[in-house]
Amino acid sequence: MGFDRGRLLISSLVISVLLLYTAPASAAVTSYEIVDLGPLATASSQAASINNNGHIAFNALAVDGTEHTYLYRNGQSEDIGSLGGGFSLARHINELDEVVGHSKLSVWSGTEHAFRYRDGQMTDLGALDSESSWARGNNENGVIVGEAYTRFSAWVAVIFDPTTGVPRALNQIAPVWTPTRAWDLQRANAVNNAGQIVGVGVVGTPSFFGISNGAMRGFMYDGLTLTELGALGGYTSNA
Repeated sequence: MGFDRGRLLISSLVISVLLLYTAPASAAVTSYEIVDLGPLATASSQAASINNNGHIAFNALAVDGTEHTYLYRNGQSEDIGSLGGGFSLARHINELDEVVGHSKLSVWSGTEHAFRYRDGQMTDLGALDSESSWARGNNENGVIVGEAYTRFSAWVAVIFDPTTGVPRALNQIAPVWTPTRAWDLQRANAVNNAGQIVGVGVVGTPSFFGISNGAMRGFMYDGLTLTELGALGGYTSNA
C-alpha cells in the first residue's frame, strides 16, 4: 500500500480542529445578559451609572416630553421625581444607592439645581449666586462634586458640603494660583472615598489680566495638592 499524502493531510486537519475545540476546563467563558430596565411608558432611555450591587441610575424620556431619573434595583424601576420642574437627570450612583444629578426647579424656569436622592427623598443642593448647578459625582462619605454657574457667566467646579450640601467653589479652596502656574477649575467630575477629586479646568501662566496661554487640562485635587494630569503630548485633556 502506497503512502497517501492527501489522507495524512486530512487527518492532521481533523486532529488540529479537535485540539482547538477541546479547551481546558479552567478557561472560563465570560457571558453577558442584556436587561431591560423598563417596562416604562417612555420614548427612550439611557443608563447613567451603575454601582457594585448592580443598581442603576438611568434617565428616561416619557412620551409626554418630560425626562425623569429612575433607580433600578431588585428588578424594579423607581421614578425618583424632580425638584418641581418635571425634569431630572442622573449623573452618578454610589454604593449606598445615593443618586446625584440635576433637576429643573419649575416648568417655567430654565434654572437647574444639583440634587441628591437617598432614602426616598430628593434634596436640592443649592447653587452659587442663585444660578444653576449640576452634581456629577459622589462618594460613600457624603461628598458631592460638580459645577455651578456664577453671576459672571462662567461655570466653576464645586464641592458640596457633606453636612449642609451647600456648594463651595474649588477655586476658593484649592491652591489655584502660584507664581508660575494658574488654574481656573471649571468642572469636577468624580470623587473617591479618599476625597480625591478629578475634573477639568484651564491652566496657564498667571498674568495681571488672569491666565495667559491657557489650555484645558484634567486635574486631581486631594485636599492639599492640585495636580495637572497632562495631555499625553496633546493640547487638551479631561479627567
